[in-house]
Order: sequence, then structure tokens, then C-alpha cells
Amino acid sequence: MEPMQTHLSIPSPKAILDKALEVLGIGKIEPPKEGSSPLPPASVSAEAMPKRPLGRTGERVSIIGLGGAHIGKQKDESESIRIIRTAIDWGVTFLDNCWDYNDGQSEARMGKAMDARRRRRAALRRR
Repeated sequence: MEPMQTHLSIPSPKAILDKALEVLGIGKIEPPKEGSSPLPPASVSAEAMPKRPLGRTGERVSIIGLGGAHIGKQKDESESIRIIRTAIDWGVTFLDNCWDYNDGQSEARMGKAMDARRRRRAALRRR
């Protein structure tokens, strides 16, 4: 008996992002240029971000996460902090980081970006 072959269609990260932006009513957006600080449209609320279960923890996190590998690469630390805070303000609650990213700069900047309000809303994952 031959094993059953299954073909899973896993969407690309870009397709997931495009769908999330569609659900939020934003449509396609251009990534901001370094140094700019665009504000989210008035129609965007953090509560509108689609969420899913985080394993068996019982926690629900945003379907879009913010990875820390790129966070320490900006020349200006304030740019990194703006990226993190904007993501959380738009409803991103899953943040992934590692001390090895950019010699610890990613984790240090993520820590600086977290005020008490944002820390309560985010699910941080460290490796």
C-alpha cells in the first residue's frame, strides 16, 4: 500500500500580511522609509487584528508577528523603537526576539520600546 500523499497549500508571509491588511480595511501599503513616522489610518484599531491560539497556552496572539532579527539594524535607535511601538499600536501582540540578534541590540531596543501599556498587550517570545 502506497502512503497517501497530501498537498498542503501554505500561504506565503506576504499573502498572510495582505489578507490581514484587507481584513483591517487598510489595503496594500508601502513600507515606511527609514526616518518617517506615518500614523495608522483612523479606521485601524488594535482590536481588529485577527488572532489565533498560541499552541496550548490558552493565549491568543496576532496572526502577524514582529521578529527582532531586523530591529537592531537601524542606525537610529528611535527608528527601531517607532517600528515596535507602531506594530503593537496596530494590534501586533506576538513579538519574537533573541539576544544573539545584532549583538543584543534587538533585545535592548525592544525592551526600551515597551512602556507599561504596551508590555501588557504584547506576548514576548525569547530564544
